[in-house]
Amino acid sequence: MIFILVYSIAPTFFIPITPLSITAGVFFGPLWGTIYTLIGSTIGGCLAFLASRYLFKDWIDQKTPTRVAIFQEKIRQEGWKFLAISRVTPIFPFNVQNYIFGLTDINIRTFFWVSLYSLIPGSFTYVYIGYAGKSLFRGEKDMFLNLGIAVILILLFILLPQLLKCLKKTK
Repeated sequence: MIFILVYSIAPTFFIPITPLSITAGVFFGPLWGTIYTLIGSTIGGCLAFLASRYLFKDWIDQKTPTRVAIFQEKIRQEGWKFLAISRVTPIFPFNVQNYIFGLTDINIRTFFWVSLYSLIPGSFTYVYIGYAGKSLFRGEKDMFLNLGIAVILILLFILLPQLLKCLKKTK
């Protein structure tokens, strides 16, 4: 599908993916839009990850061995957690994350699966915003319900880092 292909290529060239996710909601609805977005973003993230890994990792390791060693040790200990948290809480842009994680020792299989699952909340939120916007634009009878759901999703997505912190404290 063309949408998935475009979405897969976009992160490699630092093209913002949020507008693509919103567009998926307009054209494909919440379910298929989220599925297509997850497939495209995960493939695109892996392409950028691999490009970074094979083009820059050795050079970076040689230029900054001390700093990289400290970071690599943290990634070895809890890499999948760090990846999941950075995916769920957009600390820095998705496209940049892909390249940075390519410079680490995290393996591609872990990167793929953790990215796929961790991108679900944000992908669904942005796709639903597009879906709700389409509903509002068309003046559909459930437009206010869809808009309300979109607002709730945005708030939950914004509050997700705090919710994760609370869950971590209770353990």
